[in-house]
Amino acid sequence: MISILEKMACNYLRVKPKELVGSINIEIYKDVFNLVLDENDAKVSSGGDENAFITLTMNNETWDNLVSGKWNGMTAAGREHMRQSTPLDFKFGKNTQLSPALMQDLYHLAMHFFNTTYPTHAYFGLEHTRVIHGGNAVALAYGPGVRSAYYAVKGDEQINADEKDPWSQCFMVIGGSGTATIDGVAMKIEKGMAIHVQPNVTHTFVADEGEILEGIWLAYGKNA
Repeated sequence: MISILEKMACNYLRVKPKELVGSINIEIYKDVFNLVLDENDAKVSSGGDENAFITLTMNNETWDNLVSGKWNGMTAAGREHMRQSTPLDFKFGKNTQLSPALMQDLYHLAMHFFNTTYPTHAYFGLEHTRVIHGGNAVALAYGPGVRSAYYAVKGDEQINADEKDPWSQCFMVIGGSGTATIDGVAMKIEKGMAIHVQPNVTHTFVADEGEILEGIWLAYGKNA
């Protein structure tokens, strides 16, 4: 495991924001490792650091999914709310203060660290998804002012349940057909369409019977 983590650290150093520094514990079932990020360096060692600002936790199956490329780190960590447990979970250190800047650092770490090759990449398609926000999702990009994911919706699943978000959104249909209900207005959608959602407007996406509705979701703007 440590040799793979060292390879991941080496790759991550090529994309790491310089301001992302500190000690991070990585627990893989019963094994614990420590990742230290400096401005221009990244080192992995066995054993944990009680002063780490965060501890990432996972079981062996999640580790295998990350190493094989079935999941990327953000897909494994994706959740609807902070209290939800996920395959790639985390515990903040006792002295860690949660802030928007720290969350952006964690998004970047989850999105880019667990890659065994460079450049950073993520596979998408139904076999690479987890159920997040009601649909089968793969995180594609998370950073300041942008969030993007692949979604596949099938059966009685639906993306969101008349939720509202404080950012602009676009859902680009790349397969199948279904119905988008935006601000209470239902609209049939199909491959080749892009549906725009304004900030603070309710939105739900469902697939037609027997179809798998596939799309690329993009959230953008100041609050994304």
